[in-house]
Amino acid sequence: MANILILDDQQEIQELLFLDLGLEGHRIVSVSSAEMVWDVLKDLRFDLVIMDLYLNGFESWDTFRDIKRKYPKLPAVLYVNESNDSIDRLKQTVSRVLSRKNGSSVNQQSISHLN
Repeated sequence: MANILILDDQQEIQELLFLDLGLEGHRIVSVSSAEMVWDVLKDLRFDLVIMDLYLNGFESWDTFRDIKRKYPKLPAVLYVNESNDSIDRLKQTVSRVLSRKNGSSVNQQSISHLN
């Protein structure tokens, strides 16, 4: 199973992703800020990063771009709670864009390409 890092500033979203992916047998580490990502990435090896496009009301595009520069082979997924203009820009750069609609959660199909 995969080692997955989740970056989201909302505790309830972290818990939903943790439960959803943890039930599939994946090992999950959750952080709530961009600053915390660097300590965790430095100390642990991950197979996937899943992060919210918006952290504390601000677009986290710079954090995503910095992760991809420092760890270019690490798959990273950004998700958004609603459609916005940033999705077109994201699709040009990321492996996959997931959009949570109506409270749906990330499921096994989202990370099946890692197995």
